[in-house]
Amino acid sequence: MALTKVILHRDDHDPLELDLPASSQIEKVKEIYAEHSLIPSRFQSFSIGSEVAKDADILGKLCFNSSTLKVKVVFSLEDALRDLEEGSSETRERIIGDLVKLGQMGGDAAVVAVVGRLADADTHVRTAAVKALSTVSSQGDERAFNAVLTALGDGEEEVRQAAVSTFSSIVDRGNDRAIAKVLPRVKIQDKDIRRVALQALAQVACPGDERTVTAIIARMKDKDALVRQAAVQALAEAATVGHDRAICALSCCLSDKYEYVRLVAVEALIRVTERGDDRALTAVTNGLEDTDWYVRRMAVKKLTEVMDIGDADAIQTICLRTQHAEPDVRRAALEALCEVAEMEDEQAVAAVRLCLDDPDELVRRVAEEAVEILCEPVDSLEKAKSEPVYVPSPFILSLLEEDHD
Repeated sequence: MALTKVILHRDDHDPLELDLPASSQIEKVKEIYAEHSLIPSRFQSFSIGSEVAKDADILGKLCFNSSTLKVKVVFSLEDALRDLEEGSSETRERIIGDLVKLGQMGGDAAVVAVVGRLADADTHVRTAAVKALSTVSSQGDERAFNAVLTALGDGEEEVRQAAVSTFSSIVDRGNDRAIAKVLPRVKIQDKDIRRVALQALAQVACPGDERTVTAIIARMKDKDALVRQAAVQALAEAATVGHDRAICALSCCLSDKYEYVRLVAVEALIRVTERGDDRALTAVTNGLEDTDWYVRRMAVKKLTEVMDIGDADAIQTICLRTQHAEPDVRRAALEALCEVAEMEDEQAVAAVRLCLDDPDELVRRVAEEAVEILCEPVDSLEKAKSEPVYVPSPFILSLLEEDHD
């Protein structure tokens, strides 16, 4: 197979030598050069002598009487930026993707071009442009900052979410100017803008900033459930551990009628309280009784974050739930005991044993699995069943009656 030696020259760079089949096209050379230089093919212009080489040109036909081909490489955005204005939506999106690969090598021209696409008629192009800003611009670039702020108010959710994700990449956490620009938006009439503004605050808020905490807490009573959810998540970022106002506000959200608000409220409360804080423990154990499966499941998984393994008081609280009127709650309580009770814990094993004869089949199955986890291997299920029946104390029975009421 005939080979052609291709020597690629670019100003201020060492030449690159390649041995390629003479039947190869210039397009293939550009692909290889892109791997070495990190400059996508569309930004490369090849010249041989005074002629500009076309992508379809074949190496062997360009060499004439020699087996060596000297190529001058020029880095240029000109054609790509023209296509970014005039090409199809798919082409514009691909060009933005290549500008991302180029990074900050594209300079001001790339930043200006990408910012310009935030007014594009195509949603996917605008989304790609927003995401690209953090890569093609440098930290603190004013144009990128203003462009992302604009995108936070875009009419399409896809673009707004891209702006939220990009915001933290172009702005340092705690940036006063960024926070000041976003805070007024949490009061805007459009519920989607309020929600996105809260999500943006979660990205840049500096923990402990009272101005931000106050604005977020005010939105935790918003009439829109998704705004309340965003506010809860933002407060988890903006509040410091032990912040009483934040803890109080989050505790109120535990009774929200929207299950996903309750879900994130429990998670947020854990983040802003110290381990062992009764408020967090109460939130998680109450979550075992939630009407929503996801909240109950999350409560089971989070118990080990708010209590120490083997904590007798906490285990007693969970044991009460094994006799709850709802079978889903009983199952959640049994699963929780497997997470936090130590092997052979007297309270836990007794509570589990009571559930072995539960009227609900799924509860019985979970109880049988709990026996295997909480009892020593030598203790079989039959042994667990044969042990003396555990009778709750009058105190526990009174609590159960209050709980059911």
